[in-house]
Amino acid sequence: TTRLTDRVPLQYLTNLSEWRDLSLVVTRAVLIPRPETELMVDFVVDVLRETPELANKPWADLGTGSGALAIGIAKELERTVQGMGSRTSSSIETTTAAKETPSRPRVYAVDFSPAAAAVAKHNATRNGVNVEVHEGSWFEPLRAVFEGEDAAQ
Repeated sequence: TTRLTDRVPLQYLTNLSEWRDLSLVVTRAVLIPRPETELMVDFVVDVLRETPELANKPWADLGTGSGALAIGIAKELERTVQGMGSRTSSSIETTTAAKETPSRPRVYAVDFSPAAAAVAKHNATRNGVNVEVHEGSWFEPLRAVFEGEDAAQ
């Protein structure tokens, strides 16, 4: 009856949302992932088909909320990297993608809300992906990550 009288979405009552092939915890601290946002992951898949070496570059989801986009993208990056590894070991042909050493994809998720960041961290762990979640405003928490990376190169 709460759902009917207060018009509470089912996902908030169950604290669960199915999105793409993911099972995500949702609380009122985050928005419920919309089916339309699945298209963003599809766009990433299309880009990776054309340029698979981008899977070895860092990716960021700013304002991550539940972490749905970051987690969905991390899964696709991992699939691409695994495919690059099998091509590298079984192919004599030297392509740009094969020259790059496949590594674990780097996906960063940022949210200003500590509660949302906690949900995103939980969802990343729950779905078995390596997403580094930061609390803060937009790119600010990532400055140290990328400044350290620039110094190392």
